[in-house]
Amino acid sequence: MRDPATMRAREAKRATGVYYTPSDVAEYIVAEALRLHGGRPDQLAYFDPACGSGVFLRAAFDLVTRRGDLPAVEATRFVTERLFGSDIDPLAIQGACFVLLERLFTHTERFDPAPFSVWSCIRRNFVVTDSLRLFVPGATTARLPAVGLFDATPSMPRESEAAGAARIGQGEAEEGMELGNLLPAIAEGADIIVGNPPYAPLGQRRDGQGLKDRFASYTEAPSADCYPLFVEMMWRFARRGHSAAGMVVPLSIAYHSREQLRACRKAIVASGGRWRFAFFDREPHALFGEDVKTRNAIVFRQETADGPCLGEPAVVETGPMRKWSSRTRAGLFRTIDFTPLECPRIADGIPKLGGAIASHAFELLQRSLHHFSSIPRQVGSLAPAAAVKTWDGHRVLVGGTAYNFLNVFRPYPGPATTKAPWSESSLHCFEFANESDAHFGLAILCSRVSFWLWHVEQDGFHVTREFLTTLPFGRASFHDRQRQELASLGSQMWAALQSDTVVNVNGGRQTVAFRPYKCDEIRDAIDAVLLASAGLDSQFLRYLQQFVRSVINADMTDIRGQTAVSGTVTEDADT
Repeated sequence: MRDPATMRAREAKRATGVYYTPSDVAEYIVAEALRLHGGRPDQLAYFDPACGSGVFLRAAFDLVTRRGDLPAVEATRFVTERLFGSDIDPLAIQGACFVLLERLFTHTERFDPAPFSVWSCIRRNFVVTDSLRLFVPGATTARLPAVGLFDATPSMPRESEAAGAARIGQGEAEEGMELGNLLPAIAEGADIIVGNPPYAPLGQRRDGQGLKDRFASYTEAPSADCYPLFVEMMWRFARRGHSAAGMVVPLSIAYHSREQLRACRKAIVASGGRWRFAFFDREPHALFGEDVKTRNAIVFRQETADGPCLGEPAVVETGPMRKWSSRTRAGLFRTIDFTPLECPRIADGIPKLGGAIASHAFELLQRSLHHFSSIPRQVGSLAPAAAVKTWDGHRVLVGGTAYNFLNVFRPYPGPATTKAPWSESSLHCFEFANESDAHFGLAILCSRVSFWLWHVEQDGFHVTREFLTTLPFGRASFHDRQRQELASLGSQMWAALQSDTVVNVNGGRQTVAFRPYKCDEIRDAIDAVLLASAGLDSQFLRYLQQFVRSVINADMTDIRGQTAVSGTVTEDADT
């Protein structure tokens, strides 16, 4: 249950796209980026293009000073010469500088030179600007000199004419600004780029042509987001040949079909380097905490002299959708690993895969020339209330949302009494030529394979018609005996599903869920037929069994885990 007292703050964060990063997330991203880079941490240049209050740069300072007994003078040199940030909010910039000053004082317990001099040099490395207007490299005019704390007597930080024009409300010029004119020390790009970009719409901008020239994922569409352009900064603002970057972004980077996200994924592949994606669910607990319930991805990029270079196809590694609770969060980041994609075609989406077995199975299934749309005679929608009243035709229904299982069922008598008015959210309705085909289709939809593919390809909540109709199993995938066997198993499955139903009331509206938890043997038989048709063996069947158990039992000692199994989890609109 969320605290009503924080509702206004949550709404404000959503409206502005401001999601302040938990310290453990920032520390993980910075530590992993450092590991990928492999250089000496205190000699690298760090840049956060949406620095906010400085949580990522603070994490960099903490990690560097924690690695050894860093002398006070070296700690001061690091914080004044190696940490760089930009943000459109001047108050956030001021806050970030004071945060770093406090961390330095905590480490050194003294200031030499004076605190104001140190603060001035820290502030010199931060600019108030719209980072979308920056670019690296490019033609340059006279650059501002880089002044370090130990090179000259520091003065009050000044902003260049270009930086002044970039302040809030004034960043409407068509032309961009070269990063080196504002931050000369990283004119050729930063060694480490980290951050949590704004999760907000781009809105209407007068510098659209400039953005279009600089960013592959820029679009003037009303639904366009800021964050894909920040993802491009992971290579556009990086030092060529040797760099590492890490950002936390919405999960839509992996699954959304909007042209902007497709363009971003295409640009990722064309950018070279090695990309790694870790994915995080919002239940039982969310990465940003219970006040900001979002699904997220943490994205890393590594570039080395060995390639792949910019313009060459990138290497892409992925991972499963991870679930955890407050009891297990402390160990969450220690368990993250990555699985190389056999063929990194990610324009349509980044699959969420755990292990080589899953990667190989997904690649085989992607090659299928047959789809579920070849089995039903018609595909449409039906109101939940009609599912208990309409008996004509040979129908199979699928809920429009899911969590621990796809809610697949046939028209049914309905509960003896209703707890509330029926939900108004439509069901997917598949109409078949006969009962045998209906049970044949139901078997495929109820399989663990279909549930696994939904987890791999979709957002972990919505069940779309496109996903269901493009499942890689069609009529031609099976010979006659297999179709008959699946029809028989589908009939058994429907009989078993009716023995484990749950009536839920969410938002004052009633739904009915048909849980497959008592159907393991039937699902085993269905999966065996499907996998045999796809050329997959029993090893992958065991993987599917373990996968479903791990999804359901994210942490059964947690009340949210128990609620999720009952099928009563509710969600707000997600990014």
